[in-house]
Amino acid sequence: MSERGKHLFQFHASKIANAASEEAQYHEARIRYWTGELETSTKRVEETAGVRVQRVEVTGGWQPSVVVNYGDPSAYARMGESARKIQEHHKARERYLSDAALYFTQDRVYELDADDVAHFRLNGRAREE
Repeated sequence: MSERGKHLFQFHASKIANAASEEAQYHEARIRYWTGELETSTKRVEETAGVRVQRVEVTGGWQPSVVVNYGDPSAYARMGESARKIQEHHKARERYLSDAALYFTQDRVYELDADDVAHFRLNGRAREE
């Protein structure tokens, strides 16, 4: 472990709770954004997707084969990405809401390591957009 990993930083519980609440709000906004993207891409896939049954010749006759066209490839990919992002942001939001609720119950100072400081964005770093 590096020396940096051993450093501890002191933060009052209310500061940690507020930071966790802000992170939860960020993830809530991302859920709303990706929900809009999901709606848009799903509508495009609905407009362009299709299914057809193809008759495949076999000895003694034929058998049906279902051919699926998933529609606009970029919309289909965006639809899947959007669904994954919603799940990821939902999970993160719930974690930060839980953290905020927990720290709001306390009235003391905590010692956080560098990873925890970064986790709660208590280091003042702006989010890369």
